[in-house]
This record gives sequence, C-alpha cells and structure tokens, in this order.
Amino acid sequence: MTVTSEEVAWDVDGIPVHGTLTRPAGAGPHPGIVFVAGSGPTDRDWCSPLLPGSNGSGRLLAEALTREGFMTLRYDKRASGPHARENARRLAGRISMRSHLDELAGAVTPCSPMAGWTPPGCSC
Repeated sequence: MTVTSEEVAWDVDGIPVHGTLTRPAGAGPHPGIVFVAGSGPTDRDWCSPLLPGSNGSGRLLAEALTREGFMTLRYDKRASGPHARENARRLAGRISMRSHLDELAGAVTPCSPMAGWTPPGCSC
C-alpha cells in the first residue's frame, strides 16, 4: 500500500509544534495513531542527539502501520528536533508535564482539520 506523508503544525502557547502525518492510499476515514516521543530531546522519528547514530524506528513503525491502513501522526516536542534551539529561549522555565500534555492535546483534538483523521470515539 502506498504511504503519503505531509508536514503539519499546530501552536501551543504561540510556539509551533511540527509533525509528520502519514496516510494510506484510498478514501478515509482511517483509524489514527499518534506517536509521542520518549523523554529527553527525542524527536518525532525517535532519534536523540544524546545517542550515537540515527535510530529512526518511530518513522519506520509509522510507515509500516500506514501500509496496514492506519493514519499516523508523529511530532517533535517543542524542545526537540530541528526547532529546539529557536524554541529554547521561549520555553525557558515553561517545560513541564502539562506542557507536554498540551502538545499532545493539540495533536488529537477531536474532529481535527486533518482530512480523513478519525480519532477514536469521535462521532463527527
């Protein structure tokens, strides 16, 4: 099955959260999965500057699930990935478990504008 991907973003406290949305071929709706990166500066592909090499297992898993018919969304926490340096000053003193929850909530907002996305339990 063909996998298409697109870059998406949403704001949390005026700072964009950047992610990658993958979708299977064919008309939706498709069941959706949101990937949340682990602790520390782990990015959307599950790579970390603290570890040697490039893991990329988050991207590989997302693409494999998309080939099985799932739409996936994986994102960089605002303090990780390629935008970490530009966000660091604005995030100083504001990173908390709540801020991570706000990033996730932005990704799974029911009836989101991402075409074909059907969050579990959404009746829209």
